[in-house]
Amino acid sequence: LGTGRFLISNGATVSSEGVHLGDGGGSGTATVSGAGSSWNFNNSLYIGYDNNSQGTVNVLNGATLNLGSQDLYISYDNAAGTLNVSGGSTVISGEVSFGYYSETGQGVANISGAGTTWTVNGDMTIGDEGGSGELNIRDGAVVSVSDRLRMGGYDDNITRGDLLITGAGSRLTVGGDAEIGYERPAIVVIINGGLFQVLGSTSISEDSTAPSSVTVTGQGSRFESENNTVYIGNYGEGSLNV
Repeated sequence: LGTGRFLISNGATVSSEGVHLGDGGGSGTATVSGAGSSWNFNNSLYIGYDNNSQGTVNVLNGATLNLGSQDLYISYDNAAGTLNVSGGSTVISGEVSFGYYSETGQGVANISGAGTTWTVNGDMTIGDEGGSGELNIRDGAVVSVSDRLRMGGYDDNITRGDLLITGAGSRLTVGGDAEIGYERPAIVVIINGGLFQVLGSTSISEDSTAPSSVTVTGQGSRFESENNTVYIGNYGEGSLNV
């Protein structure tokens, strides 16, 4: 039940194979800070791994976290995981799962600030296989998912997905379909000039176990489904509030 901390700063570069942050009931925190500082991966990164563990990754002040096409798990197997990205920093990853293989795990990502970006090469699932997930995009940050977005992944335990996009210039772009409430509940809130852009189709609630909603409010706030297909209550109870 130990505590570990890891810092990359002042333009340093570190390359790693797979990493578990927070394992065996312990707590692990990694911080990458400053322009030119980078952490590169050749295998998956688990932020919070194993029962009752806690993992945190901070990417700050123009730093880079680069997984390329490797998978990123934010909360795995009943752990708590948090990813904080701000200050014009960059994250590149493969597929992303929040709250995977879990009964009580919760994964949270906070992406904030103009010039801050997260590029996902693959699918993103917010609330997956039993755990819950929360993605907050604030103050001009941009997140891009190349393929599908799924929220409230599977009908199990506490699975739930939450998405907040707030602030002028804040944006989430999904290259494939968006499934908001696949088998469990999901909530999307777009406020204060945020943009949620889906290049495929969008469904809001795909199951009776997945009551879900999308709310768009405030000047300049937008929800765009580029192929003009939005299913509201597709086998479930869904709502779109504008």
